[in-house]
Amino acid sequence: MKPIAHSHQRTLAAPGAAPIETPVFSKTYDLLRWLVPATLNFPRAQRFVAAATLQEGAQALLRQLLHAQRSSQPLGPLTAADATLAQLKFNWRLAQDWQLITPGQFEHGLRLMEEVGRLLGAWLKTSRASAAARAAPAPRNPVGETPAS
Repeated sequence: MKPIAHSHQRTLAAPGAAPIETPVFSKTYDLLRWLVPATLNFPRAQRFVAAATLQEGAQALLRQLLHAQRSSQPLGPLTAADATLAQLKFNWRLAQDWQLITPGQFEHGLRLMEEVGRLLGAWLKTSRASAAARAAPAPRNPVGETPAS
């Protein structure tokens, strides 16, 4: 049997698909892998509301990241992913306030979300810079010079 790889070594793609090896995908995978079982322990009355909201938020985050990765213009999906992550953190804080999770679970989940947020923020920054560079007008030739052919 093959040993389980560490998160930074994991390839998160289906066989035959392009590999997803970037850290933001590994950290998002780690978040989902931890968050879903944690929410399954919510009281029955909250499993269909709070747990489902958290699980769907984490899944939406992953979908938006995948969309950004496959898009020629990733800024829109990345901005949506950033908003989804902010909402996920807010809902996670509510779960703590409602005592659905322990303080230790809250801290661990928040740490995972913040790691994803740092990586997402870096990706957003480079995407904004790329979009600005594409939008900038081409430099004009000084008067009297002819363009090189």
